[in-house]
Amino acid sequence: MKKALILTALVSSLIVSSTVFAAPQQGGFVSDPSQATSTSTPHRLPLTTVEQAKTQADDTHVHLKGHISEALGNDHYLFKDNSGSMTVEIKQKRWHGRTVSPADEIEIWGKVDRDGQKIEVDVKRLFKTADRQKMQEMRKNRHQK
Repeated sequence: MKKALILTALVSSLIVSSTVFAAPQQGGFVSDPSQATSTSTPHRLPLTTVEQAKTQADDTHVHLKGHISEALGNDHYLFKDNSGSMTVEIKQKRWHGRTVSPADEIEIWGKVDRDGQKIEVDVKRLFKTADRQKMQEMRKNRHQK
């Protein structure tokens, strides 16, 4: 009886954990701003412009703020800020359930990837700027108490 009870508990916990961990992470770029979602928390790295990023050496870490204006296919997107535009590569696992539209200002952290004449940023993290600001306010308020 005790073995059957333990076995039932073990099977139940495996079913629950596999359901939770097997759930695919959604998110990505959407052209419709009404479908955009969020989550948060960023790295600390000085802000770089697109034009500055284009002059950096391969594997240089960068922090950009701007907008994704277009999906180019195969995890590649056109990213724009006030200084210009460039291609960024954002793998599906980097979205962490967020959806982003051209109306959303985002911050991305990644590494410059130079391959011959091609220059792009391989994105390691991204956040909506508004979500990042909310998180910073929450932390600030928490520390003031």
